[in-house]
Amino acid sequence: MKFLYVTAAILITGQSALADVGPVLFRRRFGQEQAVQLQTKLNSAIPHCQGFAASAGVIGGGSIGTLLAAADPCNKLKSADAAVAAAKAASCDAEGTKIVLEAAMDLVHGEKNFNPFVTNLDGVCLDASLPVTPELRGIPPLVDPRTTTPAGAITPPAGAQAAAANANAATTAILNAAKAAGKGPGSTVSVAQQLVDIGFPFIQNAQNLTASGSGAVAVAANTTINATATDAATATDDATATATDDATAIATDAATTADSTATATAAAAALSGRTVTITITTTVTPACAATSTPASAASSGAAGAILFTPAPVLGLQGVPLVRSADPKRQFQVAQDTFVGSGAACGRVGDKLFNLCANALNAGQIKGHTGSDIGTTCAPARDNAKSQCLAAVANL
Repeated sequence: MKFLYVTAAILITGQSALADVGPVLFRRRFGQEQAVQLQTKLNSAIPHCQGFAASAGVIGGGSIGTLLAAADPCNKLKSADAAVAAAKAASCDAEGTKIVLEAAMDLVHGEKNFNPFVTNLDGVCLDASLPVTPELRGIPPLVDPRTTTPAGAITPPAGAQAAAANANAATTAILNAAKAAGKGPGSTVSVAQQLVDIGFPFIQNAQNLTASGSGAVAVAANTTINATATDAATATDDATATATDDATAIATDAATTADSTATATAAAAALSGRTVTITITTTVTPACAATSTPASAASSGAAGAILFTPAPVLGLQGVPLVRSADPKRQFQVAQDTFVGSGAACGRVGDKLFNLCANALNAGQIKGHTGSDIGTTCAPARDNAKSQCLAAVANL
């Protein structure tokens, strides 16, 4: 009887739904989002970890729901954070850590569904604190390509299809470069802002976002990419370009911005025997130029000398900026060295933010929770960066 009762309930519910929707069916594009396959990828890491199976099942199984139209667009970033945290807790070996990290990157990069009969804009996370995991920051998501519009759906905005194609090519190159490096390029802004900076503004609730050039992924709206996004070329803050699979990438200077680590990523084509030229247009603001420190100035200080120490936040002490032993990359934060003070001070702020956010999310600070990240950690990050820039401006 119990079985019959459940069956009847399902039939009644199904009839009601059909009556509301009508007989017309539309093909779903969910198969594209399904390509993330987080569950399968996390399962492949289980042999490399200790007690990871339960977490892989829960996080992987729940990841599909984060890509549905009705889901909060920030949930997939939280799920990616959870996967990386679970791998660390399970003491995964190097291979397991790599598998989980790349799977999490795929989820961050994954396209989220939206209902084309309700809106013609993509749902993208506006929270600059997410993802919390440093290795996942700076990877913007894929967006709906808008190659087809179902009958009765809202017409896509003018220019959205071309902007989506360019954005998807750029973000795919960023993802490939992140996997090759073992970490994203980093960013202090939301993934939505990163998309706007790339040249894709067709985002829900993002009316106030304008192209700022902020974030480690500073690919301007007028970036010219003369290649297909099959391989990745990364131009770092010292203007060194690396391309894979017989592709040569030429980047015009380093991508330096006022609010970010200076890294630009573009796509390169695997064209044997041919040179692929990638032109990246960036903006160097006066503030950023003023904070750049000549290499000759750095040579006058002793390696390891502390140049700036950020003020603690909630009793948590951040990583200082010190003098590097490399005269060509004179600034150092933890193990990373930098050519310019803008990128270095940005990293000081990001390190403090991540330290604060991780502590709040883990419940380690009495009287504070993860909901305080935006009001506590973000201002501390911004203050640390501005104070750092002021401290090294005259070096």
